[in-house]
Amino acid sequence: MAITTLFSAAGAPGTTTTALAVALSWPRPVMLIDADPTASAPILAGWLKGQQPHSRSIVDLVIAQRHGQVAETLKAATLQLPNSNVSFMPGIQAVGQAASVAGLWPDLMPVLAGLDKAGIDVIIDAGRLSARYAPMAAISAADLAVLVTRSTLPAIVAARAWQPTIEAATDPSAFGLAIVGPGRPNPSDEIRRVLKLPILATMAFDPVNADVFAFGEDPARPVNPKNFNHSAMVQSARAAALALQQSASRRRAAIHTVSEGGLS
Repeated sequence: MAITTLFSAAGAPGTTTTALAVALSWPRPVMLIDADPTASAPILAGWLKGQQPHSRSIVDLVIAQRHGQVAETLKAATLQLPNSNVSFMPGIQAVGQAASVAGLWPDLMPVLAGLDKAGIDVIIDAGRLSARYAPMAAISAADLAVLVTRSTLPAIVAARAWQPTIEAATDPSAFGLAIVGPGRPNPSDEIRRVLKLPILATMAFDPVNADVFAFGEDPARPVNPKNFNHSAMVQSARAAALALQQSASRRRAAIHTVSEGGLS
């Protein structure tokens, strides 16, 4: 059980779509947190089609932080995604709230780590690193810091430009890639060679079925030629969820073993 933070370097490679699809495929209960400081509310407006009021959010924890009650307020700040094991914490409602949330992470990350005792994992969608008030603390304190990127040359260049910043903030063993659309055009092995980073997961380039997660589209609509549950998008999400969960759990177990041995 562990914390996995997904983020992008630039552009819109599909970080939120990946985070949601992976969370819905996660092999155990998981909390999905919208930590994007741009206030776009993609899951409330997309997957949930605007039918869920923005009545609870990460801002509730900012208020609770003032009274030392972050842990006690955590559950109340989330809602359960229908037909899933995913509890979802919506993000901010206005960009002016981003600065306040930036100061929340030092207190929130230990609370999230404590969910391990309840058998709950955490996935954080941190948005773009280039955004103002990007939650670097949610990246540096995660068990896995996963840079989501396309396989295009501009995307790889952007990832390489941000790589020193990420590496300076995280343990090297925590940092890796999730590639959306491997081989379109650059193969995963080439990206691994250039960036010298492990590829922790890959997501299929499947825009029709990705729209189901991004916009709440009907998976049974006529333009979808495949059964949604057997689509490339869903199959890759299941594989990515398993790979990320196992990688994060292995890393946390290794850290625990070192700690138990009295090493630093």
